[in-house]
Amino acid sequence: MGEDFTKIKKFLEQLEFLLIRINGAELIRETYVEYAGKIRIIDSLILVNKKPLAVFEFKEDLASLNNTQVTELLEALKVDCRYVVISNGTVSKIIDTYSSKITSVNNPRELVEVIFKEFSLEQVWQKKLKIIDELKKEFYTFKRELNGINNKLKNEILATKIQNITPALELFESDNFLEKIEYDQDGQFYYLSGDIRDFHTLENSFFHRLVLDVDPGTKIYRYTTLDSVFKTIDNTKIRLSGIVGMNDISEVGYVDSYLDKKYIPMSNEIMVDSINRKFIMCSSILEDELMQWRLYGDDCKGACLVFDVIPNDELPGLLLRKINYGIQFNGKNFHPELELIMRIKKRLRKNLGIEFKFKTLEIWKYFFKSFEYEPEKEVRLLLIGNKQNVIKGEKKLTGVGTPIEISWNLTSTHQILAPYLYLSVDDIRLRCKLEKVLLGAKCPELLLNLKQFKLLLNRKNLNHINVNPSKISNYR
Repeated sequence: MGEDFTKIKKFLEQLEFLLIRINGAELIRETYVEYAGKIRIIDSLILVNKKPLAVFEFKEDLASLNNTQVTELLEALKVDCRYVVISNGTVSKIIDTYSSKITSVNNPRELVEVIFKEFSLEQVWQKKLKIIDELKKEFYTFKRELNGINNKLKNEILATKIQNITPALELFESDNFLEKIEYDQDGQFYYLSGDIRDFHTLENSFFHRLVLDVDPGTKIYRYTTLDSVFKTIDNTKIRLSGIVGMNDISEVGYVDSYLDKKYIPMSNEIMVDSINRKFIMCSSILEDELMQWRLYGDDCKGACLVFDVIPNDELPGLLLRKINYGIQFNGKNFHPELELIMRIKKRLRKNLGIEFKFKTLEIWKYFFKSFEYEPEKEVRLLLIGNKQNVIKGEKKLTGVGTPIEISWNLTSTHQILAPYLYLSVDDIRLRCKLEKVLLGAKCPELLLNLKQFKLLLNRKNLNHINVNPSKISNYR
């Protein structure tokens, strides 16, 4: 074993020396990821600009493993990376997880040449042409299958989805679409060009058609506890909770898990930092609705904040949108919009051996949920902070970036350490204005609290906000 360790140590030293010459590349020795609630040790990892490119697993008996056994070992590792390298310190087998191709190399130099292969401008151009051809075929097949499902289900929600998906796909048929495709040499993937903070890019326009806006004049209702509403009025601030501390913690990775069953939420420091800069406030378009009171209004003992959606420009990092739900099909959750994205990625991986990334999905993925939640009719306020703790895109669009103050707490429901922040109720960046407070049918001392809340609102110069009791009178 000592000889094997020395061999692997020398292998890593040679690899580290080679990576010094590659901009943004670094070797991480012995790290870990979390999978299914357990810690999984990773022998080594190559990062490029802090993004994982290759994972290493060292096996003494590598020479005796055939390609089928190597593939089985890859499945057991449960990692999400472009390359998985299984090595004994001399011979290495490189698995390209996009194409499933296995390449054997005999030294670190050959290994680097494989995983850092470069494409010429002509090769990239030819790949782009093939991408367009594959997308046309996929869109045709997808629309045909979706219409077939709709003919079978005759589902009103699905019919509406098809109406929204069709113009979204038409964006990819524009004359200059070829020019919108870019290749990232470091990460070795293709993507749609444009600053993700610019709402007018092709990709943002695509998601705008899938994730519906909330019309001005719409009323949205945030059902919560009496204490939470009191603090909102007393502090004249609206609380947004970090996504990690949400009631349904499965939402953190809903979209990623739908697109990739191997997805590991919060598996590295980069992902942890990213998700801890995202905050939400959940509400609904359902007015004074019994189930909402039961689920979120402390069983009718709580209260409800009523907001009026106003005309206002959105910031890329401060969005108010309706949740896009899946539908039930063959007894399972089926999400057409996510199916489309998944099929694009899978088709290009299988037929062209390339990765295609939707870079703005990191923003829009928090507006998708499973069909089970559709009765809630949720509207979500999403705030994304950048590394300078300013709302993403605010400084770019307005020239001014107002710092956001982030605090932390241990959530009462799941005992998860999570961040949160406050926004003023009259923050000019918001697209919703607080106009009313409803007190639940079982609110303690209802008549007295109605008077007390009115008095508090008056003293906080919030006279435009009304206080009323819930109209639900038959709840026991």
